Amino acid sequence: MAIYRHERLTNGLVVVIIRASKIKALYFMSKIFLRIAICLLYPSLFGVFFVGEVLAETKVTTKYENYLVQGNDLKQINNSIKENGIQVPGGRSFAAETNYKVELSYDFNESEHGCGLVGVNSEVIITYKMPYLVNYDDLTQDDRVVWSSYYQSLREHEMGHARLGVRAASLIEWELSNLLPMENCAKVVEAANKIEAQILAAYHKHNVEYDRETAHGNSQGAFLLARN
Repeated sequence: MAIYRHERLTNGLVVVIIRASKIKALYFMSKIFLRIAICLLYPSLFGVFFVGEVLAETKVTTKYENYLVQGNDLKQINNSIKENGIQVPGGRSFAAETNYKVELSYDFNESEHGCGLVGVNSEVIITYKMPYLVNYDDLTQDDRVVWSSYYQSLREHEMGHARLGVRAASLIEWELSNLLPMENCAKVVEAANKIEAQILAAYHKHNVEYDRETAHGNSQGAFLLARN
């Protein structure tokens, strides 16, 4: 499971730039939105365009949070996870979540000829929330083995969400770094905001699809009790 949030940081810097033609700017923008539209309409093609690529060097900050669970056996621990885990509407709960926040910073390149972006940088702050078993040492050896395997699989599933967050930020940074100058800075910001929103929306869908394909990590081994 993943929660997706983002923030934008903007700074201004005035320097001289070279005017770019409106035709080239429109052509470049059309290519950006075409790629995003294809990913939105055909998620199966997502990997062809973005998944295998890290288009920009995004700074990644990782944080960890825990909630406490306990039990004398696996069934009790499973019930503790359901009771103390991440609660969602509809009475469901999940064992873990990944919260990523994308922060962008850039300056303006402004002159009488137009305005563009320079110094575009992105950072992803990833927060994992995972269960912490307080009485691990009290379990039988067999239950400790099962718990350790389960926890590792759960962590690997959540890392998949984190990778999507990093790719989203990388793509946004790359697109904004290649955004051609426009008539004024207001139009540049409007275009940048639109690109950011479209990419984040696309990656939200890919996170949802990732959970659907993995059954929220179950197909990756993130289940505590054996399936009948």
